[in-house]
Amino acid sequence: MPPLTGSHFKAFSDALRSAFPSRATLARMLRFELNVRLDDISSDRDDLRTAIDRVFEHFESTGQLEALLKGALAENPGNPSLKAFAASLGALPPSSGPAHSTGGPSHATPSAPSVASGSTSSATLGGPTPWSAADAPLVDDLAKELAAKRVVLIVGAGVSISSTGGAPTASWLGLLEHGVRWCRSYANPPVDDAWKDRQLEALKSGDTDEAITTAESIQRKLQSGDFRRWLQEGVGNLSLTRPELLKELRGLGQPLVTTNYDRLLEDGTTLKPVTWRQTDEMLRFLRGEPGRVLHLHGYYDDPESVVLGVRSYDRILADKATQAAMRSLSLTHTLLLVGFGAGLGDPNFDALLKWMGEALSSSSFSHYRLVLNPDLAAARKNHPPEQRVRVLGYGDNFSDLPGYIRALSAKAARHRGP
Repeated sequence: MPPLTGSHFKAFSDALRSAFPSRATLARMLRFELNVRLDDISSDRDDLRTAIDRVFEHFESTGQLEALLKGALAENPGNPSLKAFAASLGALPPSSGPAHSTGGPSHATPSAPSVASGSTSSATLGGPTPWSAADAPLVDDLAKELAAKRVVLIVGAGVSISSTGGAPTASWLGLLEHGVRWCRSYANPPVDDAWKDRQLEALKSGDTDEAITTAESIQRKLQSGDFRRWLQEGVGNLSLTRPELLKELRGLGQPLVTTNYDRLLEDGTTLKPVTWRQTDEMLRFLRGEPGRVLHLHGYYDDPESVVLGVRSYDRILADKATQAAMRSLSLTHTLLLVGFGAGLGDPNFDALLKWMGEALSSSSFSHYRLVLNPDLAAARKNHPPEQRVRVLGYGDNFSDLPGYIRALSAKAARHRGP
């Protein structure tokens, strides 16, 4: 790596904040790729920009800035800012394609995957298909369901993360981290640093149950007005900066369901948000009336609908209309899950998947989940055969997803005919 100038440091800092939009994701990269604890370098009182400055100081003082760049690329190789910075230093060819990614949205032309991935990728409809030969029969079945308008899209946080360019609060853990810090400033009665430290430490574990417990604590600490204000700042202020993926998803022409609290799916359209608390509106959605996006876990502008902590999960699990609606969708439609990581293991989806495994094990119909190629094996283990969920790889990078959806839409159009 050549010597870095001030402008290089700024570009590197911007790239790291884009690739690791929360303290938790930055800490994960340092620990897993470089065996360095962020807490040994930066106080948890530091904001993200300051924490990254501390990281630079540490790695520059030890002559390991190149190792920092390589570690960041290994953890999030699909991030366009990281790739561009590396390419500017001659450390990465501008068109090179990373092998493993769990995030890092981009809307560049999808790169050719490695031979090991078993798939080909193209940004144009005239090129090779972006799915493997082994997946082709399943993709054809899914395309036929899309052509027949029998699919419901269920959209997870990965889509919001991509569409906002990696905004920290677009992810669930990032939002909770923001909430903990918000409580430190605005909770009444006030919370102390010891409480904040305990909650942030719990979030670092990545354990869903621990995170839900922290979410419950946030809800209890914030009074109704403060809770609404926090949701507005953390979720309501999210901006759509990269619309390509949402455009492709809406272009499939299927009903839209989301577990996200934001209004990105509705942005720039006449679609209106409907929550699980609006029983009649939810039934209109189930009956096929257009113009709605069903927010299964609530909507930020209706704080009572937001499913965040233990009590809110208890409420939605006990809501017979909502549970019946979710089961009905799995019975009458083909579910296509997009943008889900660990979030698919929350209590509400756990209950649905368990029921599907018990009720639909003898069904000949399938549901589908799109994941990164490197995550295929782990995702398939999460779905035993009786759940009837087929897991398909869409590429090596999150930036491959818009092209995959575009090719899938074109395939569905050919099944529909003229």
